[in-house]
Amino acid sequence: MKNKPPTYIIISGEGGHFEQAKRLCKLITDEERNAIIVTEYSPLAKNCKFKTICEFNISRLSKNKRLVFLLLMPVYLIIKPILNYFIIYKYRPANIITLGPFYSISWSISAFIFRIKSIHIESWSKFYCTSKTTKFVSKISSKVYYQNKNLSLVSSKQSEYIGRL
Repeated sequence: MKNKPPTYIIISGEGGHFEQAKRLCKLITDEERNAIIVTEYSPLAKNCKFKTICEFNISRLSKNKRLVFLLLMPVYLIIKPILNYFIIYKYRPANIITLGPFYSISWSISAFIFRIKSIHIESWSKFYCTSKTTKFVSKISSKVYYQNKNLSLVSSKQSEYIGRL
């Protein structure tokens, strides 16, 4: 029986992160590897040619309802990794690749809990300092990559420059 090709789950926010996820899918998807994009609900995801799973992201509440966001955040960071398990169980990914926003934190926690290799890619838009998400995720991710050479001065030793997606 032929082995099933490894699956990579790519986690992205909407907008620019989603566009980077699509470019990454083009780079890594072939007959030897599958990729699935998990993203926040976005109109862009409807026309994507790659398998895409859309989810509601609680961080959306932060724009108008900061207090609700702060109260729900601890619950979100505990419950969301457990909910992620259902997608992890269904697709059995070889790697989880996170791109950018706060949304990717729960997926990095899930990868850590379920012992799946996780890779975080810092956004191209960061020039002089890493994001808060990257600072947190770098402690639990297998590898962190950054897309801007300027970040080589402030990134941790486990980080590596990969260029722009």
